[in-house]
Order: sequence, then structure tokens, then C-alpha cells
Amino acid sequence: MKKLLLILTLLINAYSATAQGVTYSSIGGRVLDDQGVPLMGSNIIVKHIPSGSIYGVITDEEGYFRASGLRPGGPYSVEISYTGFETYNQKNVFLQLGQTERFNPTLTSKITALEEVVLTDTGFNSNRTGNEVYVDREKIDGLPQVTRSLADYVRTTPFAQIQEGNDGFAISIA
Repeated sequence: MKKLLLILTLLINAYSATAQGVTYSSIGGRVLDDQGVPLMGSNIIVKHIPSGSIYGVITDEEGYFRASGLRPGGPYSVEISYTGFETYNQKNVFLQLGQTERFNPTLTSKITALEEVVLTDTGFNSNRTGNEVYVDREKIDGLPQVTRSLADYVRTTPFAQIQEGNDGFAISIA
């Protein structure tokens, strides 16, 4: 009786393990410009409308993309954009379980006038060429001196790493 129950349990577990399978869907495709050239770095935003979940991917050097791990059903909206090109929008996309919905849009170029950006800085000092940390006498006197060594003072800069060992320490500065 126990053997029969054990065999039945194993058969049920084996059946349920094989019944799991794929539980997601995906969206993929290739983005080209109006000359047939792949648009590397195009932004793809996939939004699951009922939950508000947003998935973002970019195209590779050949213009291909894939957003996987999406829940089946929908509706989804797909937005594909690239600077200097018209944005491609597709709404009411429904995904089938275990299937990849394909989108292969061709984006047409548009002339875009970018706004002027003006950077101003009144505190620029051309004598400073990099990062620095200034430790004056007051800071030195206020520092905890655990080992009474240079490492106690170097710890004040985020650019230094101190590796301490049995035979002393090593300081590495950016």
C-alpha cells in the first residue's frame, strides 16, 4: 500500500513538473531608418496598461531588440523612439503565452531643432586640474589617530584606498 502511494505521488509530481513550461511572452524585432540602416540605441518602452508595469530595452548594433519576461495577455502599448526620428507607437497589443510578438518599424527622419543650452560658472579656477582634498591644521588635530601614521590622514579622501596587512599598509590613490 505504501509503495502504491509513493508511486502515485511520484507520477503526480512528474506530471506537474512537465506541465509548468513557459509562463511568459516577449516582444522583439528590428528598428531601421528610412534608408534601411539599423538604428543602434533606439529606445523601446513597453507598458502593460492594466498594471502600469513599464519595461525598457534598447536596440543592439544591428537594430535588434527583445523585451522578454512579459506577462501574457494585455493590452500593451509599445513606443519606439530615436533622436531625430519620428516616434513609432502601437497600442492594444495582446501577447500569446510563450510567443514573441514581432515589430519591425522603419522610423522616418525629422528635422529637430534642439533648444540652446547655456552653461555658466562664476567659481571656475583654471589652476585646479582635478580632484583634491584639503586638510588644514584644525582638521589634522581633530582626526582620530588610531595608528599615528600617514594612513590616518589619507582616510579623509575618497580617492585613496588603504590595504592593511601584517607587515604594515599600502596606500593607493586613484
